[in-house]
Amino acid sequence: MSVANIETNLINMRRIVLVIFGLLGYASVEAQGLVNSGGLINSGRSQIRRSNDMDFSVFDRDIKGTPFLFDKMYPGTVYEKSGKASKFNQMDINISENEVHVNQNGRVTVLDNDKVQRIEIETGEDQVLVYYPISYLNKVRYFELLYEQDETHALFIYHEKYFSSTNNRIEIASVTDEGDEFKYKNDLFWYDNGEISRIKSGNSGLKLVFGDDWKKAKSIADKNDIALKSHGDWLKLIDLMGK
Repeated sequence: MSVANIETNLINMRRIVLVIFGLLGYASVEAQGLVNSGGLINSGRSQIRRSNDMDFSVFDRDIKGTPFLFDKMYPGTVYEKSGKASKFNQMDINISENEVHVNQNGRVTVLDNDKVQRIEIETGEDQVLVYYPISYLNKVRYFELLYEQDETHALFIYHEKYFSSTNNRIEIASVTDEGDEFKYKNDLFWYDNGEISRIKSGNSGLKLVFGDDWKKAKSIADKNDIALKSHGDWLKLIDLMGK
């Protein structure tokens, strides 16, 4: 057998091994029962589907930003309702669609929200962010845990990405074309015995979080110049109310 034939056979064998490892990687995720049956990678709208599943910034047309929470994938752990825990080297949340995407052995898949109890994403040294899938307005959404008072009360932040397109707007000559982009906003939510509600500004938010003690909370906020405009303000007030 010639040297050329040997090299060709070796290359073919490497290809076969890579294919087998790829299939085994996908099978291991499927075996966990976490993969959504419709787990295709998309950005929430068919016309802006990512043309490269491994690059969050590549789209079929020019779009600013991405539908994902982070600009890259991080390692993390998925805890299932059944009690199982699965670790992944790369994962992220498509917060436009509220889907958890994981990369295992080069294949990106979408997890089944109905089987997820919570996920933990390791974004840095000793920094682990915790997210819970909670039904809100008839849709499962991923909320980041900020503070847990007990098993029945907690403060969450909901990160949202929404798609803004010139294709969906009536263009007026005097208006500057902002182009197509994913815009970001967030809201604070209070979890109370299975019910989650958005924290509104003013006294209504204080009443939601502190109940009958809302006047005391307002007094403490006023004395300490806490504007209650950010999640840090609410965490500070909750801490002061507990002292």
